[in-house]
Amino acid sequence: MYQENRIIQRIQRQLGIFFCSLFIPLCAYCGPINVSTDTDLDGLKDLDEVSVMREVSAGPSDDSILAVTTGICIANGDSLLFRATGSVSANTSQGPTSGPAGTASEPVFPAIVPDAPYLALIGRVGQGDWFLIGEELLFDSTQEGEIHLAVNEVPGSFSNNSGSFSVELGRGLGTDLNDPDTDKDGVLDGADGAPLDPLETLDTDGDGLGNRVDPDDDNDGIFDSEEIGGMVAVNATGNPANIPVFHFPNGGLHLQPGETPIFSATGVIADPAIDATSTPNGRNDLSISGLVLTLPGSPLYRLLARFGNGEWVPLGEEFIFGYATGVSLSNQTHHLGDNTADGWEVPLAEGTFINFPFTLDGPVLGAAVLSIEVFDSRENNRILLNGQSAGRLCSNPDEVFMTCEIPLPPGFFQSGENLLQIVAGEDNTPLDPSTQFDDFQIRNATIDFLPAPYRFIELSTHHLGDAVVEAFEVPVPEGTSFNRNFHLTHKPIVGEATLFIDAYDVTSNRPPLPVSINDVQVGTLCERDPAEVDYWDHCQIAFDVSLLKIGTNNLRVDSVQGGQNNDFDDFMIRLMTLQLPYESGDDEVVFSYNERIGQYADNTGLYTVTIGSGTTSNPLKSDTDDDGIDDKTEVDGGLDPNDFNDAMEDPDNDRLTNLREVEFGTEFFNPDTDGDRVGDGAEVDADTDPTDRFSPMFFDYIPDGVVDVNDYLKLVLNWHLEVEDLSFDKVGDLDDSGRIDNQDVLFYQEGIFR
Repeated sequence: MYQENRIIQRIQRQLGIFFCSLFIPLCAYCGPINVSTDTDLDGLKDLDEVSVMREVSAGPSDDSILAVTTGICIANGDSLLFRATGSVSANTSQGPTSGPAGTASEPVFPAIVPDAPYLALIGRVGQGDWFLIGEELLFDSTQEGEIHLAVNEVPGSFSNNSGSFSVELGRGLGTDLNDPDTDKDGVLDGADGAPLDPLETLDTDGDGLGNRVDPDDDNDGIFDSEEIGGMVAVNATGNPANIPVFHFPNGGLHLQPGETPIFSATGVIADPAIDATSTPNGRNDLSISGLVLTLPGSPLYRLLARFGNGEWVPLGEEFIFGYATGVSLSNQTHHLGDNTADGWEVPLAEGTFINFPFTLDGPVLGAAVLSIEVFDSRENNRILLNGQSAGRLCSNPDEVFMTCEIPLPPGFFQSGENLLQIVAGEDNTPLDPSTQFDDFQIRNATIDFLPAPYRFIELSTHHLGDAVVEAFEVPVPEGTSFNRNFHLTHKPIVGEATLFIDAYDVTSNRPPLPVSINDVQVGTLCERDPAEVDYWDHCQIAFDVSLLKIGTNNLRVDSVQGGQNNDFDDFMIRLMTLQLPYESGDDEVVFSYNERIGQYADNTGLYTVTIGSGTTSNPLKSDTDDDGIDDKTEVDGGLDPNDFNDAMEDPDNDRLTNLREVEFGTEFFNPDTDGDRVGDGAEVDADTDPTDRFSPMFFDYIPDGVVDVNDYLKLVLNWHLEVEDLSFDKVGDLDDSGRIDNQDVLFYQEGIFR
């Protein structure tokens, strides 16, 4: 039946085009794309499955109106989504610059659409009137014809303009317009709330995220985890005994990227060994010197949580917990390296860098991973995160783009604004003594914050080997070792861990340089042919996880004493990272508290951790109780999202029900929201603004928005009037005496007549 319908539809389309070709005056052909076309009959229009892009130039052009013919035909009753980016400039040398929303600047003569912002994106259907589009518009057509786009400029004034807007037409869901069930879940794309997710068919709020991956299914501003709620008891003792771990009931708590719910914690834990008790905030007054703690540096008994296989994070009595949404740094291609080499110009010289600023909407728990494509990259193009050395680009000598994944330390990120920099290596430093042709390209840079199984041991560069070679000073003499301790609180039971070390100038004509974990040699630093030029080599050493232990571990790299290289035995190491063999990312949130590892057994008591406000609501319904007030507003304002009757209550006695308080933006439990001494209900009755403390104006006793003799006459007529609290007569009772008296009359005389 499906195939028959497709055949019929194609025949109808061909007949329509043939008919139009015979009767052009009656049926003008308006382009190859029709908004209403649904090729695969899945209930989604083709443009909603795969959108199209059009560039709308502002000039320069001598056309009276520089319009773009889109080739898209729309009919009466059709809907189409427009989204636009970019910027344009009018009269390039001196005129204003604008995005698709337009500018506040006014042209000397009327623009194409006089009442729309100057230089905004505009459109029209056929020969109809132009209308404002701006940055985004869901357009419901009442006409038929081809869609045209333009910049809202003064007709005949495009000759000195520059710039353009990139306009996306259609939703562009990414589904296959030739396959009615893109994700093969048995539900047609048009009826599938998540047509790209074979495990989900619902999208309650229609935001394009299926409920399975949407942290707020009903889009009410409360995370689903908060609406569902729940508690977990963090007992003083538990399993495993050395560091007990506690899970939310019913399958645990699993969070999505960007989901950062509010938690609260109460309770007391006691440690009879030192006669100490603590709340979830921990004991800052107790010394932790020399103690091997679950979270070194954090107070004893402080509540902890971790995300998946990440590291423990200190919490307290109230906290927000979750992890950030991934960020796209750039999808453009950037070229940097040498400045000029035999006429080959590269925009950014060696030693310079490119900046990628970004903002985080949540914390970074566990490791983050930078994914970036590199082209012809050497081994010393470094990555800085907020000014700290965080890694380097992969070495890729081939002139093709290769995807490179670099783990980034969570401790280097910060709340809000962040900066990632990629630095081009320099020839005139000992770190990159390679050829002058060091230019490289990068593109498609993103950071993902899903928990990753990395532990960062040491990132800085360390130089060891000979003590003194002529005038070249090496800090650590040969025959000594580099040691660094690192901390683990959990690890896989079986599997191979991988140690990554960047090594420089380790040649094969010297004895191997041993690498040990907890005093057991697991391998040697990778070596290069001594005939090759010096370079950084990314060593990988695999070893059994049984060599690792919970608590303090040690990494040791030994140098070798002797004159094998004519007394030039120095070498460098950096970027030491451990990858644990967890099979897949785990997004469950688990809890514990900070204590000496292995010393939990004698403690008593518990902490109780609650997610959300403590009041549950329906995560699939933005107004759980159908009282006209959405759940978010009720929770934030102190109402019960499950109580239908509270919408008609007036808890602050200001003569406004809670439903009307929402209408006017006033507070549920404050009878005078703006603090101007006139109650919210009295202001609504007088048609003034109960959220603006300067409305009504001083002395405007009428009120009519004008302070004049009429206000004074009303005051005189009310002389000696007893004034009730929060009544509108408080406008006349300026001295707040409870009555309109001589002092108020004097105030009015002074304010109005002088």
